[in-house]
Amino acid sequence: MEQRDFSDGLYALALEPESLGEFAAFFNPFFEDLEGDEAGQKLVAEDRIIKAMVIADLLIDQENQRNRDLHHTITHALHPMLALDVHGKVIEINSEAIELLGIDRDLPHFRELLTQESRNLIDTHIRQLSQYQRAGRRDYVDLIELETRGSELPKFCSISQWEVGDDRYCLFLQFLEVKWPRRLTSTVQQKFGFTQSETEVFILLCEGSSAQDIAERRQTSIATVRTQIRELYAKTGTQSLSQFLRLALSMAALTFDKHVERTLYESEAADSKITQPSPSQDHWNTFILPDGRALDYAVFGASDGAPCVYYHGEQLGHIWPADMAEYAASKRLQIILPARPFYRGSSAYPDDCHHPTQTAHDFKALFDHLGLGEISILSQALGGMFALQFLHFYPERVISFCAVTPVLPMGSAEQRLDMPVMQRFVATVVQKSPRLLEFVARAGYALYLRKGPAAYLHRAFGNLDCDRAILENPDHLKSLSIGTNFAAGNNVKAYVAGFQHVLHDALEKMIESKAKFQFIIGGADQNTRHARAQSLIDAGADIEIITAENGGELLMYTHSKLIVETVLKHGNKE
Repeated sequence: MEQRDFSDGLYALALEPESLGEFAAFFNPFFEDLEGDEAGQKLVAEDRIIKAMVIADLLIDQENQRNRDLHHTITHALHPMLALDVHGKVIEINSEAIELLGIDRDLPHFRELLTQESRNLIDTHIRQLSQYQRAGRRDYVDLIELETRGSELPKFCSISQWEVGDDRYCLFLQFLEVKWPRRLTSTVQQKFGFTQSETEVFILLCEGSSAQDIAERRQTSIATVRTQIRELYAKTGTQSLSQFLRLALSMAALTFDKHVERTLYESEAADSKITQPSPSQDHWNTFILPDGRALDYAVFGASDGAPCVYYHGEQLGHIWPADMAEYAASKRLQIILPARPFYRGSSAYPDDCHHPTQTAHDFKALFDHLGLGEISILSQALGGMFALQFLHFYPERVISFCAVTPVLPMGSAEQRLDMPVMQRFVATVVQKSPRLLEFVARAGYALYLRKGPAAYLHRAFGNLDCDRAILENPDHLKSLSIGTNFAAGNNVKAYVAGFQHVLHDALEKMIESKAKFQFIIGGADQNTRHARAQSLIDAGADIEIITAENGGELLMYTHSKLIVETVLKHGNKE
């Protein structure tokens, strides 16, 4: 491969981080050809990468600047949003709104999608916005319902003004999903005298189901459903579907804020329970280390339970799915979650230190402060490498060691050939070019800033059907998006700090520790983890491979009970 091709690829990626996958596929064969090629290795290590990093940094600065404005708010939102200029033209829209409305991103005028009545409503708000703008007011906000052509259900949204600079404003629309809170069902049922069947139809109507959808779901005729809907109108004193839904919306007490994205919400809908993941803000504390640095840590689960230390990974951060945290608490596990340097408010590493070693001593100081003696370890992805270094220095403190989708020694060249494109690329770069790894981290961060957490997560974890199903669940996606923001502001440093210090003597440390390890690996995992784990066993490491059937990378969401049960089984000294 010519040097020019390599340079062009680097600069293209610096400007278009969306092409990360194509970059990986293009250069995987190139890296394999570098074995014993000193000139090629120098090419990968030197000035071209530095120049590309300068370009990437300029892009990151630009995206960070935009991230303080309308573009960032809409692009990073996980619910439908769009903005209209004073002529009704779409100036910003996210993929969620495109999907909800069924429109083309390049549609010049949002009004073209609406019924005539809704067009008139939008025009009225545009005129009112201009009046507010001339009066210097900043408090324009309303809740409206819009009807689109070909849809029998109106769409509710908050509508407000947004300053785009130089005293210019646009209309900011945030569509609202009606999620009926189960806690109000009995109250409403008694107030309006609904029958049980009417109550079930009421909830489905509130959540956006059409009469046909309700009939199919309840396995009844559409005529019966329409009769029940007419009865609901009569009992609630409403005369149309839009009046009925407005009543339901007000009873559900949904709130909206034009400047703050509500990334999580709590609701008890008819068929799902949506709760805040752990740890919450109330769980976090700060410990001052002996050298004066800060170490953030969270404690949650059973307050008097057996201590389990969670070593978080590099991409999903600290988030525990709500059901996993609840199950751990019910099984009497107390979770201690320290945030490594560069994550949350934890201070950076001291200069010229080996990161896993420093982390081991920092965490030991924290455990002493908390009065923890022996602990069980649970790690996710790269967190396992940091946990292994703690085991190396303080074996007497560790009862058990469970690793979920662990980052293992990068494997042989043959094993790397079987990895998916991105994992194979990262594995090769980690071994051959730390400088390029830093550049790739910058490109990934730029992708996150430009496209938002949803696109980033799909790029990182969208290879398998089981993981895509998690990402397609809006509640899981909201939870995971908090995890990807765990190292906000330090994303590049956090990622590089982890992989720069992958333990190349991990096998020796495993054998030397004489510990028993449990590796939980997805049955559908394509990252050659099973083969690499078996290689470690063949070399003398005491590892039990636990296969999570039909699981991939996101086992914390798909196999939470298996993980907790494994920790409990091996963390019980008796």
